[in-house]
Amino acid sequence: MIRKTVLVASWVVVSMMAWTAAGSDWPQWLGPERNGISSEVPQKLPEKKVLWRRPMSGESHGGIAVAAGFVVVPDLGEGKEIIRCFGVEKGEAVWFYAYEMK
Repeated sequence: MIRKTVLVASWVVVSMMAWTAAGSDWPQWLGPERNGISSEVPQKLPEKKVLWRRPMSGESHGGIAVAAGFVVVPDLGEGKEIIRCFGVEKGEAVWFYAYEMK
């Protein structure tokens, strides 16, 4: 019985270590270490290389989200808030959603 308990406890510890070592997920505010630093970003970034540009309607006060090959961008224009989704490779428009600002 003690061996089984030790085995289960060891498995839990190893699983937790593997989960935190993955680094690609930010399961809490400011990331796994709560410091806002990603170990996946190099200390010095390469020269800026713009892959594509898309015009927006106006300014935005929200951040972008990038996941699973898509870029989601908030936008403001003509009294509406607009959420736009683009394919990350070529910047093609995938979908958008607009609603009246209150």
